[in-house]
Amino acid sequence: MPDSVADTRPAIAQRISSISWLRRPAPAIDWDIATLGAVLAYTWCCIDTRLIQHCQGPVFYAAAWFAGRFLTYPGGPIECLYSWMTQYFSSPTWGTLFLAGQIAIAAIVTRIYLRTVSRSLRPDSLFRVLSLIPACLLLIQGNLYYDRTPLALAVLLAVTASIAFARLTQSLRSEAALSAAFVALLALVYYLGGIAILFFAPAAVVRLARKARPAGMAYPALAAAVPVSAGVFGFAYLPASARQWFQFPDGTYAVVYGGLYGFYFVATASLLFLRPRVDRVATARRKAPASIATGPRSRGRLTALAAVGLVAILCGLMAVCYRSNRLNRRLATLDYLAYRGDWPGVIEAARHLTPAESTPMTRYLTDRALYETGRLGDDLLHFPQAIPIFPAPPFSNRPVSMMLHVTDLYLELGRINDAEHFASDFMVDSAEDPRLYRQMARIYLVKGQTAAARKFLTCLTYNRNFSSWARQYLDRLDRDPELAGDAEIQRLRRRMLRTDDMLPVWQRAGMSGVDLNQLLVDQLQQDPSNRMAFEFLMSTYLVAHNLDGILHLLPHLQEAEAGRPATPRLYQEALAVYGDISGTNPGMEGVRIDPETIGRLATFKWIVSRAGSRDAAIQATADKFGDTFFFHALFDAGGAQ
Repeated sequence: MPDSVADTRPAIAQRISSISWLRRPAPAIDWDIATLGAVLAYTWCCIDTRLIQHCQGPVFYAAAWFAGRFLTYPGGPIECLYSWMTQYFSSPTWGTLFLAGQIAIAAIVTRIYLRTVSRSLRPDSLFRVLSLIPACLLLIQGNLYYDRTPLALAVLLAVTASIAFARLTQSLRSEAALSAAFVALLALVYYLGGIAILFFAPAAVVRLARKARPAGMAYPALAAAVPVSAGVFGFAYLPASARQWFQFPDGTYAVVYGGLYGFYFVATASLLFLRPRVDRVATARRKAPASIATGPRSRGRLTALAAVGLVAILCGLMAVCYRSNRLNRRLATLDYLAYRGDWPGVIEAARHLTPAESTPMTRYLTDRALYETGRLGDDLLHFPQAIPIFPAPPFSNRPVSMMLHVTDLYLELGRINDAEHFASDFMVDSAEDPRLYRQMARIYLVKGQTAAARKFLTCLTYNRNFSSWARQYLDRLDRDPELAGDAEIQRLRRRMLRTDDMLPVWQRAGMSGVDLNQLLVDQLQQDPSNRMAFEFLMSTYLVAHNLDGILHLLPHLQEAEAGRPATPRLYQEALAVYGDISGTNPGMEGVRIDPETIGRLATFKWIVSRAGSRDAAIQATADKFGDTFFFHALFDAGGAQ
């Protein structure tokens, strides 16, 4: 090898090492990477972004007409961006990346802001630890699945504007120019982010510190007055959660919003207060002998330890909030799995609910899952039950997720007009919800009103989550306008009620409310093979211990349960109880009582007869017979009819 080539090696190596992006990352970059990793880990393990997407029901259509309306009010642009992001929350991977990315970047920007405000304050490790505080609070907010506020984006926007204003205070000397810049940034943040002005307000303290005369008080006063007035008096737009924050309706909301608002104010004021002292101490350290310049270092360590302790407290608070939100998370999971049609998952989720946590909607979703898996007649009484067993009107002030289940229930039963009526009412509050658009499209497809269905389907082609489904049905309509080859549509058309039962079901003389029994009977008469109507009516009789109703309905079992190899366990037990009470053989064609059922009844009666009291009998039979018709018919209030 020539000597000239060998001599150039050190120079080449030196040039390569001088390239900034090939150097080893600085400590701040290492910390930022560690922060992103920690936020990703917590988000993946403790926050289910699918539940955020489902509970909040964000609306987004990839069309100019949709995005344009967000530009007409303050906070609209950031809401539009948040709505677009949350479309990807249905994917755990993409949802975790989007959510954790927002929070981690907000923490990084916070560190930059604190460093900009302090200028000469050391060490940088203090800012790295302090930047974790807003990250912890935003992670707590991530578990508030129903909070639609784009809080991480709002913090990111406001703190970025605060950095810009802090730098302007260091470069601009004109009072008029600085005042104009502050007002312009305040208006920009308010227009883009709405609630973001809550977190831009602390930047005013920077201006106050530079000019301490009374005129400087106008900056924090203006910055604080705008969000407070908007939230209290409602003269300007803010998300509902921000208005509620001023009223402190919920402890977790108060911790998150109040903590973030207070953090930026306290951190900014503290750093500005410490900066002159640190500058003086640093100057003294340079002049003093090295042997005595140890005070500031120990103070810095104490400050860092205090910051670490505060972050540790917040981590404990995160754990407490995660645990306290357990019930909401369980209910949201049950609701989400039912919406997705994961019926075995619904049953498994329902097993983790205690009887005290049972609600009419959780009971219905559990029963619906048992029906869809063919286990309603066997495991109905394994879960808490009450009359009525499925939702009944009125449905005012109910969440949209519940309304989706209601419209789907009445559509599946064959109550097409009722489903259309309910969905239309729900659209008043959720005018552009794509999930309701999908329901309306299905309703009009069943009714054969394909022109109306096409309007909803065309709109859904602009939505990421429903575009594929909508395009498939548009293609089917082009090939088969009557959808004669669509088995699901034909099944629902067969169930569709052909007679008017408005008076006996909805407007009974002298009685209020809907007659759900008559509703199910009418559907069964319309289509005797309507298994949903049959099983829900039979379940109603089982829960009410109506033996006469059960005996009258059982002859329809063979037609409604065509292809089922055995009679469901609870039906057998009800017939066994009826035979034991009446002293007759209740057998009928297509219905079989297994010898094991008769044996279980005999064992149950023997245990009860040997118990000294009702309470003793309940205790003796609860474990083995708690989910049987024998147990419920004997010990439930009212007894068997």
